[in-house]
Amino acid sequence: MSANADCESSARRFLTRLPSIEVSDKRILDLCCGDGELCLLLAQQGAWEILGVDARDVSAARARLDQADPHLQDCVHFQQILPGSWRPEHRRYDIVVSRGAFGRVAEVDAHVAQMEAALAPAGSIVIEFAPQRRAVAGTGRETMTLERFADVMARSRLHCTWYRTEVDHPGLGPARSLVRGAMRLALHAPIAPAYLRTTVLSVWRHPLYE
Repeated sequence: MSANADCESSARRFLTRLPSIEVSDKRILDLCCGDGELCLLLAQQGAWEILGVDARDVSAARARLDQADPHLQDCVHFQQILPGSWRPEHRRYDIVVSRGAFGRVAEVDAHVAQMEAALAPAGSIVIEFAPQRRAVAGTGRETMTLERFADVMARSRLHCTWYRTEVDHPGLGPARSLVRGAMRLALHAPIAPAYLRTTVLSVWRHPLYE
């Protein structure tokens, strides 16, 4: 499988594993957008405006957009930014997506505050990350364990409305859900062996709009 096909497959799996979130006619922000494949998929599903931002080079995302249908090019935009420097200005987004940023960004609380600032009052934040079990030497970052993720989100003003933990197991095939529920259940999820990849997906909203 080519790198582009693999990225597209990853973006499609991400969308199919989420609860029902209406994207049609929505304004969406994709933080750490990577190659932009998720942005294009959201546009194909009827999103009104999508902005993808990333600290890495976004030229691959822009090249992918140049090859897309012309009507998608009107609603998808990409920006390369320094970590933590992006500001929503006067715009607010109905959906804010963070895939893989936890564990990569140095200031996790600032990243969450950034998402909060960009979120429309009744909007949803969608987070996907792979929790670590031990420190990664030489990164200069604190380990993003499941426990630390819970602490970071508890300091925010957001409430968790949906939570899911998945484990990739060779004998089970694709990722299989092990637990669903509110954030308070997160730390009671079955602990998978260290050699298995665990992925956490969650949806967050302002408490007044749950």
